[in-house]
Amino acid sequence: MHRIISFLLLILTLLFVSEWSIGYAQNLSKAVMTNQELLLAKKVDSLFREFDKAINSTPHQAMEYAKKVLDISETGGYGAGIANGNLMLGRAYFGLSNLDQAYNYLTRSLLLFQDQNYRQGIVLSHKWLGTVNRHKNNSEGALKHYLRASELAEDIKFDSEIPKITQNIAAIFLDQKQYDKAIEYFQKSLPEIQGEYGQSVCLANLGLAYLRKGKKDKAMECFQQSIDLCRSKNDEVCELLPLGHIVTLYTNLGNYDKALEYSLAMLERQEQAGSILELLELKNSIGLIYLDMGKFQSAVDFFDQSRDLAEQIRYRNLAYIHANISLAYEGQKKYDLALKHHWTFQDLKDSLFNAEKDRKIDELLTKFDTEKKEQEIVILQKEKELQGAELAKQAYERNVAVLGSILALVIAAIFGFVYQQKIRASQQLVIISNLINEQKTMELVRENEIRAINANIDGQEKERTRIARDLHDGIAGNLASIKLNLSKKRTPPLQTIIKDLDETYHEVRIISHHLMPPKVEETPFIDLISHYLYDIGEMCNLELKLDYYPKEGIDKLPNEVKVEVYRIIQELMSNIVKHSQTKNVGISLTQIESNLNLIVEDSGVGFNQSKKTDGIGIKNIFDRVNKLKGQIHIDTAPNQGTTVNIDIPTQTEATIFA
Repeated sequence: MHRIISFLLLILTLLFVSEWSIGYAQNLSKAVMTNQELLLAKKVDSLFREFDKAINSTPHQAMEYAKKVLDISETGGYGAGIANGNLMLGRAYFGLSNLDQAYNYLTRSLLLFQDQNYRQGIVLSHKWLGTVNRHKNNSEGALKHYLRASELAEDIKFDSEIPKITQNIAAIFLDQKQYDKAIEYFQKSLPEIQGEYGQSVCLANLGLAYLRKGKKDKAMECFQQSIDLCRSKNDEVCELLPLGHIVTLYTNLGNYDKALEYSLAMLERQEQAGSILELLELKNSIGLIYLDMGKFQSAVDFFDQSRDLAEQIRYRNLAYIHANISLAYEGQKKYDLALKHHWTFQDLKDSLFNAEKDRKIDELLTKFDTEKKEQEIVILQKEKELQGAELAKQAYERNVAVLGSILALVIAAIFGFVYQQKIRASQQLVIISNLINEQKTMELVRENEIRAINANIDGQEKERTRIARDLHDGIAGNLASIKLNLSKKRTPPLQTIIKDLDETYHEVRIISHHLMPPKVEETPFIDLISHYLYDIGEMCNLELKLDYYPKEGIDKLPNEVKVEVYRIIQELMSNIVKHSQTKNVGISLTQIESNLNLIVEDSGVGFNQSKKTDGIGIKNIFDRVNKLKGQIHIDTAPNQGTTVNIDIPTQTEATIFA
């Protein structure tokens, strides 16, 4: 025991002397390197200013500045510049939507700043890692980084970043549909933000939270305040964010004229901003609005402009612009051109998948080369430290020799451990990246399926409208004319015919009215359904019972949800009349928080679910439920009636790409 205690005391003594020696040597080294570091710092600062100007408008140019910072810092062994270069590269890759590379460089910058104990750099790395995780739909990881950044920023009084981080945390709550929490955090950060531009962004995001909560008037008020702040600084580019949210508001309301008006106002400002990426996405969005309005040639014009810009910068989603062009040509009945762009979409989608695989391989090779460079830099730095320590070795030669041996062992152990950790982290990143790519592919497939369903349903609505108009203007008019002519010859045998004609005329009018799009904006939804059920009950001699709760909430559902639910009820009632052989039908509509539950049950003959049904009616029901991202369950058996249970989310959002 005595020998062990003596040995520990010896080690502690050596470490104390060694630590003092290192400090002295490092001070000498810094004195020698001061001029060189000052020159490097000036170059890095100059490049960073250029980077900061370019990052929002031309991320490709910003990428070149970041690479120059990293190159000259690695060559000169300038640790602060190496850390900042990795941070800049992470931000540049994020601007180019390359989230995997952004994550790699930001993780590296975080480690380097931690080694240097530069806490402002640690805060910025955590903040941007949170943003990358959020865009990768990893809300838990994003919140973890944001909270760490917030804690450190508060600790070091990093006042300029605290409100920005608070806004990012609010955005997480917004993504999670915790709108009250999001509003609370946006309002908390607003008074602390310095400058009109930052306040404008915060107000725009606050308005988006109100919009998603359903408070459209409050949202519009925030958007207008955001625009007013931008105009007070005569900054039209600043208006792009609130204008974009206003476009979303009017698109959700189905007011495409207003959505188009604000989109065109955005276009003038976006062309001034100079960001090709954002300009092509805006032109694609305008094309989608024209597509929804049925103005197919205008849609083609804007999609073509978007495609030309996308080809200039090798835009990774170019395939989906061709898909949009195909839909526009299909609307014009130019099926040859529609098919041409559809095949282009398929080819580009396949090549995008192969390019993604090649990019992953290039990333791994880049990582390998970067790790080698980092090791060489560390070795160079250690050599410089040893050179500085050499100036003091006359007085401390023995201590430095002992310390050198201990440090060599520690450094070797640390390098071994760090290297193993990096290998494991690289393997995990590859696995996670593959899973994310598979998820994105599935999401794109589902989006295309929903677009096809939407197109099919829109076609049905147009055909219903045409048939209803033909029934009303043609058959109903002819029946009325026949009745009028027969009425002039009132003989007893004709009275029965006139009565039958009158009943047939009224039935044709009811059918034509039901085929027309429901007037959900003019009539309370429950009243609309009640009138329909009354008409079909009278016409088909059915006993119908309608239950609903709460009426006010159901009447305030989004218009697109009302139209689809009305059509689903029509399809279900049509099936009951045709097949169920029953006179008793119950319909229940219940809204629970942000979900609508529809139950339609009858006491009819039912059917065997194991037998495949290819009827158009049941397919239309499933298509409409899928369009609303809902779920449907059918409970039936022969001679046991049928119950259809449908759950539908009642909060919808517009997508950027169709």
